[in-house]
Amino acid sequence: MGRRLGLIIGVNTYQDTTLQPLQYAETDARALAQWLVHTRGGQWNPADVQVVLGREATRELTETLITQLCLHMATSEDLILIYFAGHAFVDQASGDGYLACSNTRSQQASSGLHLLSLVSQVMARSPAAQILCILDCFQNGPAWSMRRASAFDCKPLLGLVLQNGLQQMQGRLLYCTCRGNEMAPEVSEKNLGSFMYRFVMGVGGPALDPANGQLVLQRLHAFLSERLDEQHKPQIFGQESRPIVLVGEMPTFRTGALPDARSGGLPPLPLGGSLAGQGMSMAASALAQLSPSASGIRSSQLGQMSPSTSALGRATPSTVEQNRRNQCQQMLNQAQQLVQMQMLQQAYQQVEMILQMDAQFVDALILKGQILGAIGQFQEALATAQQVLELDPQNALGWSMAAALLANTGQFPEAMSATNRSLSIDPSNTETLSMKEMIREKLAESQFDTGKRSRLKPPKDRPHDTALAYWLGMGIQVGALILGLAGVFLNLLKPSTPKYVAFLLESIALAVLIVNAWRGAYLYGFKRFLSTLLLSVITLGILAAFTSGLVNTRIVVKPAYTFLVEHASSSATMLTPLIFLILWLAGATVLPFLTGLIGWIVGAVVRGQGKRK
Repeated sequence: MGRRLGLIIGVNTYQDTTLQPLQYAETDARALAQWLVHTRGGQWNPADVQVVLGREATRELTETLITQLCLHMATSEDLILIYFAGHAFVDQASGDGYLACSNTRSQQASSGLHLLSLVSQVMARSPAAQILCILDCFQNGPAWSMRRASAFDCKPLLGLVLQNGLQQMQGRLLYCTCRGNEMAPEVSEKNLGSFMYRFVMGVGGPALDPANGQLVLQRLHAFLSERLDEQHKPQIFGQESRPIVLVGEMPTFRTGALPDARSGGLPPLPLGGSLAGQGMSMAASALAQLSPSASGIRSSQLGQMSPSTSALGRATPSTVEQNRRNQCQQMLNQAQQLVQMQMLQQAYQQVEMILQMDAQFVDALILKGQILGAIGQFQEALATAQQVLELDPQNALGWSMAAALLANTGQFPEAMSATNRSLSIDPSNTETLSMKEMIREKLAESQFDTGKRSRLKPPKDRPHDTALAYWLGMGIQVGALILGLAGVFLNLLKPSTPKYVAFLLESIALAVLIVNAWRGAYLYGFKRFLSTLLLSVITLGILAAFTSGLVNTRIVVKPAYTFLVEHASSSATMLTPLIFLILWLAGATVLPFLTGLIGWIVGAVVRGQGKRK
């Protein structure tokens, strides 16, 4: 025998302030749930009824629970009842109808529950024998207002496509009532919305079949249509030739039974005879059954579910949470299969859907980080790994993933620390051990190449030119100039000195002048180039003194110049050192100046590129 499965949803207040608060949606949902499981009501199994109210009724959770109920829990003998009390609207752009959950934005249709998708992708694919979806909705939006044929018409919410689709299905019914709209507010009776008040009255007696004690939707609909005003009178969409039994013995459904194409929906039932004759006294008795201490239902009593309802999804929040976790795990398994098939984009979208339902699902966050790392988005993957470790600091896989990502971004010391932390939690992980060896090799390579990599560091990362650094650079330049002069004078003043000694001094001095001029101008800019220019001018002056002899007598160069000229004229052996002197002074004048100029220009270009990045 089949089961009766219920999902009851009610939302009074919304995050979107343009959706006005409702007064009775949640109390109506509680009343229906209480009646379904009450021993003197529907006598449904409390474990088969879930209730989601208020803030908990988000689009993500509602969609998940409906999907799980219709596609995973139901069998071919089951009846599913879905009740939704809250706002609904028609999207002005697409014309599709949406149910507004607690986090729905009216200007963002996709944040609502798409009714066409609910029917075509979930209800139509469900193995359940019958699905009854009761929509007790407050009508919103200009699109609904323009398309309705009467003041409380529910057809715009469905649209022609969905209405026609329902006629092609068997056992899939939408039972719609107008809770209110911009022309008419909510109406209550006994602290319940008018529709639910009359609904409870009908199921409590007047709509029951006295012959067999069954309550079928067809008889209940006849009762409500007679008792409710135009605003709340229900409208049926879809067709079902078989009775929908809400109370009493469940019927047996034949597998593969086809709908009667001539039925066109629920067959009309006459209101004569015993159904009409039972009157309002039995209805009042039905209300009293839900609250034995009073003849009507008060709002305070609605929250006091019978002890037998402790298994309801709403009564124990852990049940709702467990259902959500189960759904998340199923979706995660699908995402992992997509990763194995190299369908990373689809897997990433699946993981994002999971995290919308449960932002702290660690396994989903780990898979997200792995996908981001696989497609090269290392910084986003690192941020995800950080989330994992904040939620679960003892997660060995999280530390291992962080180590891999840090290594890929060149942060080898941090990566080594992460692998050590991972191995302290799970020492047997061979992949982490292999990664640790790789990181150790990279660390050794980076330490060996520290000097080379430091020289390649962009100038924007260097410290500013301090006074100490500036005078140290000037001292090196002056010292190199003196060293070079000593080398060229050595062979002139002491011809017996080996020539390679003088040549070595000259070469070292010239190399220091060139390198220091480049380095200072490249790293520190025009100020250092200016000091190089000044030394080049001084060197040029010395060169001019030796070549022309026009130097003030107070300078010590003139006696040396006279000595060199006199000795050079008397000895051809002095000619070569004299030529080296002139050439070296020319090189010391021009080469530092040119390298300093180039270094200044290149440094300025690199700094400019660094700022743009």
